[in-house]
Amino acid sequence: MNKITAPTPEQLKKQEALKQYFEKLGSVAVAFSSGVDSTYLLKVAHDVLGERAIAVTASSCSFPKRELGEAEAFCRKENIRHFITESEELEIEGFAQNPKNRCYLCKHELFEKILKIAEEQKMYLTKSFQLPCSIGYITQNQYRKIKKEYTREEVKKLAWHTLQRYEEKLMQKGVQISANNVKIEIDHKTCVSKGFLEIIEKIGRETPVEIPEQPAERTTEDG
Repeated sequence: MNKITAPTPEQLKKQEALKQYFEKLGSVAVAFSSGVDSTYLLKVAHDVLGERAIAVTASSCSFPKRELGEAEAFCRKENIRHFITESEELEIEGFAQNPKNRCYLCKHELFEKILKIAEEQKMYLTKSFQLPCSIGYITQNQYRKIKKEYTREEVKKLAWHTLQRYEEKLMQKGVQISANNVKIEIDHKTCVSKGFLEIIEKIGRETPVEIPEQPAERTTEDG
């Protein structure tokens, strides 16, 4: 029998932050697979938002009936509004070829269906205020430090490329570069860009001005 341990102060702090995040959202639709992660997320969302938190489960040939039954049972027990949508991954264009972005293709289709259900349910913050819903997901990648040796020419080329990318981003924002005095300095350990850029940047915005028509001058002939 697995021993259940009490949550640590750090875990409780993270859970409180999650609750506050749900409160800011006002209403949520959770992609619910009955797995550990989505079950926990749905439970916290429902504890905070009540009927403004709904669960959406995708039923497909790759999703075991047992897990679908577990999802339905959990939602009945917790009195959570539960919606089941049909999803056939093999019908998604390109999915059957098992591409590198197959997970994106599958999730993109699922999120589109969740968004449609959320809009149909008209999720509300209060009885008189409807919340515009948006659905998305964040992917976090862990970076690894890779040690690599470069020649002086390779380092200089990388430094100039980084500087050019920075200048391009400035110009895309409408910033004009009037002078460039940046130099690349390289020694046996470091490569540093030194100097300055002179730029011209708008600090206001253009506003159309309406000039009212001036009345015609009256003459003696007009009486």
